[in-house]
Amino acid sequence: MFFSFFKVVYYFHFSIFLSLFDIKLFDVKLYHAGISLKKKTFRFLSESYSDNLITLRIFKAIWFKSFDNSRAYIKLNSDSNEAVFDILNSSFDIRIEYVEKLSKKDMGFFIAKSNLLFIDNYLQKVLVLLYLIVVFIPVLFISIISKNKVSAPLFVQELIEAFNLLVLLKKEKIKKVHYFCIYERDANLCAYVLMKNGFIVNKIPSEVPLVFANKVIVANQLSFCFGYQQEEFFYYKDTMFVDTTQQWLPELFFKTPINILSSSIKNSEVIYEIGFFSSGNWLRDKLGDVDLGTDDLKNENSILNILVNFVCQNNLKMCIFLHPIEKKTANLNFSLKHYELILKNQNITIADINEPSINGFDKINIGIAQYSTIMFERIVLGYKTIIAPWGHSNFPIKNSTLSNCCALNESELIKKLNELLPITVSEYFIKTDLNKYVHNYKF
Repeated sequence: MFFSFFKVVYYFHFSIFLSLFDIKLFDVKLYHAGISLKKKTFRFLSESYSDNLITLRIFKAIWFKSFDNSRAYIKLNSDSNEAVFDILNSSFDIRIEYVEKLSKKDMGFFIAKSNLLFIDNYLQKVLVLLYLIVVFIPVLFISIISKNKVSAPLFVQELIEAFNLLVLLKKEKIKKVHYFCIYERDANLCAYVLMKNGFIVNKIPSEVPLVFANKVIVANQLSFCFGYQQEEFFYYKDTMFVDTTQQWLPELFFKTPINILSSSIKNSEVIYEIGFFSSGNWLRDKLGDVDLGTDDLKNENSILNILVNFVCQNNLKMCIFLHPIEKKTANLNFSLKHYELILKNQNITIADINEPSINGFDKINIGIAQYSTIMFERIVLGYKTIIAPWGHSNFPIKNSTLSNCCALNESELIKKLNELLPITVSEYFIKTDLNKYVHNYKF
């Protein structure tokens, strides 16, 4: 165990050294894994980035959580040597069904990253404590003088999580890990550590395009959740350190209602000409979520206002689909208040807040969003879609198939609405050439 801990500490710290001094030739995978640590994390609110006490808070949490007996894993099948790894236990049912159906193998374990700080081995706990003592002062100093005060103490937490994961996998004789939550900044470094210890890592990126969080991927295998990702894989091939790839499906595909799977080509249930799918950026801003610096709040508001004007001018009906964060009980009244003025227009309504947005796919002619997971699901399921990725100059790839359904400014959005609203679903997919992204899964 001591040697395993030393190796994890070495890989983590050496990745920082390589990225800090821009040394690529020694170990290009480890270099890029270190570069990935510069990404923003979704594990802390934006206010934490300026918190001078964040090191104390994180170190305290690491130590106390090491005694919290919330198990990091759920044992499923003692005969299987494969595990699913994700951020939270709450995704257990969805992830297990997804991986087992597509891999056609039973899973032995489900492991949650959020619970990996728990330690039930005395020697393991001693090693972690000694490491915390040794690095506390330098980490505190680095954090205080840094603009991003979260990065250094979070690095320590991520290192300990990687070590605890490694110990768990060895203990349970796991050979292959199906790795979700690959958007997190330590995902490449953690995968590198696992691969160096002989584990096979299959990364599942969700259907969101790789450009947004995964332009660098370190893994043995990459399972695409959306066809466009394969085009991105070749576009970013210099930073794709992957041995093999395969085409899978959107993460929630097997939770799709039967009527939504079967009705995309009919257009018979359409009630609204336009469906706007919110990303809830205005609410994220209010709640202090991490700002990725792409003006998403401003651009999403502009897109919605343009759609409202278009609907009014053309006497069309539009339905607004709230993001799950807007539907939360604590936020719902605030959300309805936010859309109050828009909803005074009789042709605009809010979709049923008690239903998942996917349940309304067949009620709208064309779905529109800035960019959202649910837009890529719509395309895979065969529904007409327009994506308006304003503020993202590197998406979509120029002249890619996906660019055929993207509107990069107001004039393009109006043009696409006028072109695509009158045509059938079949005509839409012929015109955009998006048929290659539509699933052909046989149940």
